[in-house]
Amino acid sequence: MNQKGFSQLILVIIVGAIVVVAGGGFYYQKSTKQNKSAMETQVVQELPATPAEQPKPQITEVSKPADKPVVPKETAPIVIKQPPVSSPAPATAPSAPAPAPIAATCDLTPRPRQFSNTPYYTGSLFDAHIHMPGPPEIKKLSCTFDKEKTKGAIGFYWSQSQSLEKMLAETKSIKNDSSGKIRLVLMPKPYSLKNLEDIEITHKGLFTGYGEMAFYNRGDPSQSYYPQSPDEQQFLDLYALAGKNNFVVMIHPNQGQQQAVENVLQKILM
Repeated sequence: MNQKGFSQLILVIIVGAIVVVAGGGFYYQKSTKQNKSAMETQVVQELPATPAEQPKPQITEVSKPADKPVVPKETAPIVIKQPPVSSPAPATAPSAPAPAPIAATCDLTPRPRQFSNTPYYTGSLFDAHIHMPGPPEIKKLSCTFDKEKTKGAIGFYWSQSQSLEKMLAETKSIKNDSSGKIRLVLMPKPYSLKNLEDIEITHKGLFTGYGEMAFYNRGDPSQSYYPQSPDEQQFLDLYALAGKNNFVVMIHPNQGQQQAVENVLQKILM
């Protein structure tokens, strides 16, 4: 091949290469444009269509009343609770010593002999006349009986201020606490004959007699029958009730009433 022919061949190759390169670039640009167009189309299709603008409603302004002044509400105060602070316990004064316990049984140690005369009685006793204390003192009295070897006593019970029910309850307590050592004798001055009859019916065995019946002036009309006489009919009825119940009667006649006492004995023994 001559030099001219070889030059033409090279030229043809270069032109072909240019054409190929230019065609590829065109294809690449065209493809890119087509892809971009397709993506834009897809985006446009996926977005929802914008609704047509609706006509806006006509708003009519209405005049509002004047706003009331706003009164600020009182807010509750905020209380912050603090945890309690432990304070040391105040010093306490030393407690007083506990009282000595009361002995469950009474002291039966005999009292020392007080008299030097002989013979000296050391036997048992019976108290024929004792005016009864209240129930709180009965335990102490019973202990004294045991210490002095007193086998029993006749106790005169007087109760003016108490009701009949309270009197009966108290005398029952005395009799029980004395273990039967005290024979109760009721002083009848505050009670009528009907009261005495009812007491013996409802509480038989509680009392063993009536007394003391004072006919002298004791300075208190509620405790004495003065200036009445022991042989008056109301007292004769009382003696008869005592005999019916197998009661003893103790009277304190006044000076000058010896004949009245004899009259009573004659009428009772008849």
